[in-house]
Amino acid sequence: MVLPPLWALAGLALVLHLLARLLLRRPTLLWSAAQVPPGEAPSAPWRRVRTIAHRGGQDHPRRAENSLPAFRRAYRAGVDMVELDVHLTRDGQVVVFHDGDLLRMTGRSGHVSACARGELPPLVAAPPPGLPQDEFDDSASDLGEQAIPLLAEVLAELPKSVCVLVEIKASKLGAPTGAGHAAISTEELVAKTDAILRADPRGADAEGRVVWFSLAADCCDRTLPAQNAARPRITAARTVMLATLSYWLGLLAFLPTSWIGSGARIFGMVCPASISVGLLRRVCPSFVPDGVVELLRRALKPLLVPPRMVQHLQARGLRVFLLGVNDGLSIALAAGAGVDAVLTDRPRWLVQSAGFAGSPVPPRERAAGQTKER
Repeated sequence: MVLPPLWALAGLALVLHLLARLLLRRPTLLWSAAQVPPGEAPSAPWRRVRTIAHRGGQDHPRRAENSLPAFRRAYRAGVDMVELDVHLTRDGQVVVFHDGDLLRMTGRSGHVSACARGELPPLVAAPPPGLPQDEFDDSASDLGEQAIPLLAEVLAELPKSVCVLVEIKASKLGAPTGAGHAAISTEELVAKTDAILRADPRGADAEGRVVWFSLAADCCDRTLPAQNAARPRITAARTVMLATLSYWLGLLAFLPTSWIGSGARIFGMVCPASISVGLLRRVCPSFVPDGVVELLRRALKPLLVPPRMVQHLQARGLRVFLLGVNDGLSIALAAGAGVDAVLTDRPRWLVQSAGFAGSPVPPRERAAGQTKER
């Protein structure tokens, strides 16, 4: 076997490098941009979102995440979108709750899927340690309204102008089965969530105000589009990691748009400050030791949000959301990279921040929105 001369290999590498640089700047020379689906306006409301309240916010010591008071406070603050998480109870109710286990947010052990809706304990406001807390008023009237809400109840609470980002907690459905535990499938949760979103009396889903996703790749890439291909979704975490690695290897420009987004229309990048071993553990194979995952976390932090990659994805027709923006450095990173929207645990702080100018907030369909939040 005759190997090509070294100069030929070097020349080929140079040509590929120059071609990759060109395609990074002008990707449509090779690939077509993501197309707007039939029936969706190019200026659909979800495309204009700039500020997103993660679980309604976690910056108030008396309003638990994913509670009606948290969502109420978020939309009164002026965010464009609220993010929430959904689980299925034993009796088939879609409830808004983040963890699969009840302990952290209720103080009682047990799994959401093991309880009927009426058996779920009330929420206990417990903001994450170290997260700055906004000022609050002990006399606020909704401090005791902390029942775990139904998805339909949250939708009914939100003004029509507020968009909704729904995370399907497929990765948390592995509750033990047996006495007192229901075997719940991801498909059942997705189907029931889809039905509730379609039936939303605000008409938000039909008007392009609803986005959904799942951290579980199979659910995000297969189950969600199979259930409702028209509803926009965010790329799965595994796809984001592979695409970011491809960028740094110089391969992203040669990959088709359909692969980068896996058919999704939003690319969700994670803010470096939010990267944890637990988050990486969800997407790494189980045989990888924790020590290796920690080294990976430290190595990834400076590489996660390259501005040129953001611009490249946007040129391909994808919206880019930055998730986990909770401090000034992260705001500066978001603004410098030119992302389309940011997700935060501190909605009031984000809306008031001058470092990331949000889009003009449309008039809220509520009288309370014109008053100062208590």
